[in-house]
Amino acid sequence: MKTHNQRGARAAVLRHFRRHYHGNLGWGWGELACIIGLLLLWEPGAEAAGRLPVVPKWTRFEHTFHSSREYTNALQDATLTVRFISPLGETSEAYGFWDGGRDWRVRFSPDEPGMWKFSSICSDPGNAGLNGKTGAFLCTSPLVITPFHKHGRVVVAPDQQHFEYADGTPFFWMADAVWNGPRQARPKDWERYVQVRASEGFDVAEWSAAPGANDLGESALGGFPDRVSINPRVFQRLDTRLDALSRVGMLSAIAPLTETGVLGEPRLTEEQAVLVWRYALARWGADPVVWLVNFEVGTNAQALERWQRIGQTVFTRVPHTPVVLRLNEFTDAAFSSVPLWVDALAVEPIAQLDSTSLSRTFKSSLPKTVRRHWPVLSMLPIENGRAPAGARYRADEVRRSAYWDLLWTAPAAGLCYGGQGVAQWDTSLPAPGQNGGLPFWERALFMPGAKQIRYVDGLMNSVPFWRLMPEPQAVAVQPGEVTAKRETLAAGTSDKNWLVAYGPEDRNVELKLDALPSSPVISWLNPRTGQITPAVAVVLANSCQFPTPEPGDWVLLVRQGPGNGQ
Repeated sequence: MKTHNQRGARAAVLRHFRRHYHGNLGWGWGELACIIGLLLLWEPGAEAAGRLPVVPKWTRFEHTFHSSREYTNALQDATLTVRFISPLGETSEAYGFWDGGRDWRVRFSPDEPGMWKFSSICSDPGNAGLNGKTGAFLCTSPLVITPFHKHGRVVVAPDQQHFEYADGTPFFWMADAVWNGPRQARPKDWERYVQVRASEGFDVAEWSAAPGANDLGESALGGFPDRVSINPRVFQRLDTRLDALSRVGMLSAIAPLTETGVLGEPRLTEEQAVLVWRYALARWGADPVVWLVNFEVGTNAQALERWQRIGQTVFTRVPHTPVVLRLNEFTDAAFSSVPLWVDALAVEPIAQLDSTSLSRTFKSSLPKTVRRHWPVLSMLPIENGRAPAGARYRADEVRRSAYWDLLWTAPAAGLCYGGQGVAQWDTSLPAPGQNGGLPFWERALFMPGAKQIRYVDGLMNSVPFWRLMPEPQAVAVQPGEVTAKRETLAAGTSDKNWLVAYGPEDRNVELKLDALPSSPVISWLNPRTGQITPAVAVVLANSCQFPTPEPGDWVLLVRQGPGNGQ
């Protein structure tokens, strides 16, 4: 016979699913099994189970506090910290945030099933609505709706070379730069962007919260330079943009504050910058996010010292998702000055595509300090963006950069793509009668380079990309010795179970026999179409030639076949 509490707990679960997933007709047996498991989780005697919020593992718990005071500038006048105690008795803290009027909230992502308890601490001890408040919630088994529900948040893997989900499933970073999009896009336009990019294989969207106005002319920040303040309406709209990305399994890589002098806005003081960053961590830290930091490392000592202090203050007190530093220099000096609180690097290994720059890159190697400490993300040239020489980067140049970067920086953690028109969220319209009158950002979604990125993503998710290492010695004949634009790059695993080689334009890729598996299975990937076809081999004394199916760039895939017990 079920107890009252048991019936109440199960009813709470049903209310949870009706509220959040009503109308989701795409559930499979896995989702249904998960629901049944949740309904059977509680045993008789569960304390007040029917009255506790129900939160599946790795999803967002949210609690609202009602302040007993209304502050003139809540961001600077008060701080809220909430301490959480796990079912195992472990303690962690999260920042709370002001959300307009007298409403303050805390968001938290539990990682253990069972009962969690929390208590609040306010910098204003006389605020009875924020200080000393307690509560609890039930964390249940994870859902099977998005990769984040199923596998957890994205973290840096123990090898410090790639990303993975919380359960250890590898995560290959395939990002699209859409810096102004979440702020400036209308709701239906943002849904259009999200659906297209998800279908193209992107699993990360890079965007910024401030500075800059949204589509309604409102800015996220105000009040400076004297006292920085928050416009909660702008952040509430950004919540919906982040949620749309999360629903399709796309990670939000957020730059809460980009200091580039855009729009003539003054730079915040260090104390104000800390408050803005903490607000972003409080608001979005429980969602599928990582954090982006942009500043000129290696060239501006003042900027470096400033951000060393800001990051030290923001990122060393509470647990947080990974912090990615975008480096403007690819030098030993820049790497040596990376702050300790940085978890990963985004770099531009190939800054220019002329023969001199390419030759200089291919003759060097990634510094050992980078391989030892950080996952490396490669920033690609902006498709249709202006090259240093004044010409635009074509799709084939972006594609070549992608494969060169992946194999030269192997093990590569991911790629960062950008398309002109999308990154700036350009709403300008073409001349009458051209391209159906679509705004520039929407036309740019379908540029050839963006479509071909999906084949890169498919390749990297079909091989153990986190185990690949550069193998220049595997290339028997190097066309790059004639001109760097013909450079053939190769990377493979130490057990010789996998070898990937990229030829940008030659009709043959020639590899050494001793670099190949004992029983190889060999195929070609067409990077323009994604088609995979068998490869024909011409065996020589010490090497093996693989003629490409047709002119153009090709990716050779070599894996260990079943002949060696694999």
